[in-house]
Amino acid sequence: MAQYKLKKNESITSYVHMFLHDEPMARLEGGHHGRKYLLPTGDTDDLFTNVTSMTGGLSNFGLEKYKEMWLNMGFDKHMGKQLTPYIVDDITTGAKRDSERSAAVGSELHEIIEGLLFDQTVDYDNIPDQLEPAVRGFLKWRESRLDWQLIATEIAVYHRAENADGNFTEAGNNASYRNKNRKPKWVRTYIPFDFAGTVDAIFLTPKGYMAVDWKTTRNSKSGPAIREGEILQMSAYVSAIRQMLGPLCSKETIDVNNEHVIGGQIVRFKKDYLTDSDGRAIRTEPKQFTDEVETVDLTVLQCSEW
Repeated sequence: MAQYKLKKNESITSYVHMFLHDEPMARLEGGHHGRKYLLPTGDTDDLFTNVTSMTGGLSNFGLEKYKEMWLNMGFDKHMGKQLTPYIVDDITTGAKRDSERSAAVGSELHEIIEGLLFDQTVDYDNIPDQLEPAVRGFLKWRESRLDWQLIATEIAVYHRAENADGNFTEAGNNASYRNKNRKPKWVRTYIPFDFAGTVDAIFLTPKGYMAVDWKTTRNSKSGPAIREGEILQMSAYVSAIRQMLGPLCSKETIDVNNEHVIGGQIVRFKKDYLTDSDGRAIRTEPKQFTDEVETVDLTVLQCSEW
């Protein structure tokens, strides 16, 4: 097989441990089509599109509304002032700055959670006040799931394209699929795409493997807290884990239908903006977490439907 050659401006930025594998997967950035993953073989047939590159489009509408909101706030802030390069930059980059702040907070919380999962020493006195309620929320979540054995965090999974019979197909990313006839009852479907991604955590529960993703990106009062794209992303992770397990699955993780009992859970840490005396959100201040978490559980059959 041909070895994959890095494209212009593309580079290997890191190596990520793989579920059930000793060797890591390479993470590629900078290419024309965004992040990709490459198996240790280095073959072109072992190159996988990032899951979020496939699911990100579902949140584009909300993203555009978010940008529009920050533009309007910028215009209101500088109404009546003479335009200067500084003011133009302040108006046009408001959404980007807010997004970067949220991403930094999310990354810091992920690091704290990882330390707690591995029983590492956490300096509670130095946890930022903004994150302290979220940490309490995580500890309550973990306490109610003590029978979940942690397998790994920040672990790469991948999925090879399947055809309608559930077998692998060489069509890969060129295949097209759309489930036009949704049925009230969950049905098993096939996934004709190659993809890979990094799961926040994988646990082995009494009923089987469970993929978990931590989310901190949306406040708790602006519409559905768990977005459709996030459900699709988790569904992709679960489908990949299920395929990777294959015959390696033990009897304890097989149900009466001889299917691997695998699921996914999206865990969102609730947060919202502070409000002024009129109850309006103060969007220039950091969002404040509560100690509550909300979860969405997906069975393997639901993930297949998505």
